[in-house]
Amino acid sequence: MTVKNDFSLPWISLCGVGRGLVVQSLTYPLEVIKTHQQALLSQERSYQIAWRLFQQSGVRSFYLGLTPQLVRSCCNQAWCWPMMTKIPLLLEGSSPAVQQAMTGLAIATVGACVTTPLEKARIQWALEKPFSWKKGWNGIGIHWTKLSAGWCTFLVAQEGLRKRYYISSGKQTLPLSQSVLIGVQVALIVSVTSAPFDVANTLKQSESLRLRVLFSGNILRKMFRGWPLNAATLVVHNTTSVALLDRLRKN
Repeated sequence: MTVKNDFSLPWISLCGVGRGLVVQSLTYPLEVIKTHQQALLSQERSYQIAWRLFQQSGVRSFYLGLTPQLVRSCCNQAWCWPMMTKIPLLLEGSSPAVQQAMTGLAIATVGACVTTPLEKARIQWALEKPFSWKKGWNGIGIHWTKLSAGWCTFLVAQEGLRKRYYISSGKQTLPLSQSVLIGVQVALIVSVTSAPFDVANTLKQSESLRLRVLFSGNILRKMFRGWPLNAATLVVHNTTSVALLDRLRKN
């Protein structure tokens, strides 16, 4: 069944940008702590890293690199929401999973091509390292892989869970409680699926260690370094995304 969407593309983009700015600002301290854990594959616990950062530079430590992160978020949100709502309509003859996977790959491709330098700047500034724009697109491949894994998993998972709820409840709109529940479920799925790519991306963009260190010693532990923080961040991101996406598609 085709759902009519009366929102204009500029309005859809504006909704996404607003959501991104608020959520990124709230969750960014968790990103900084996770970046420190992953960049050097630190054995410190999250609270130990947080305390060390606070002792070094106070609250400021938790917002280093926020500017490129917000710029990157605005860029991503500006195109990803129109793509999320419009591309599945263009692929209406395909299965829902294919529609969502192709949408995720399209969003990841545009995101990697445009925002890789901002991702590198965000990570290096969070680690208080100098950043050179000349190397801005180094690591675009691993960044694209991380984005592809995250977006494809998110879109396919949320679509499946939303459809299951619609069928079982007979409703066509998610109540807030169900949006939260689906957001949490999707966040856990995405965090597990994308964890190794997230660590690899941090290592590549930070230029702290070579990627081959992931394949020595306790591989599983290294590849899931920072997973709890990533999951907590994704719970906030995905809950708000599921609620907004449901709203945009039903109007």
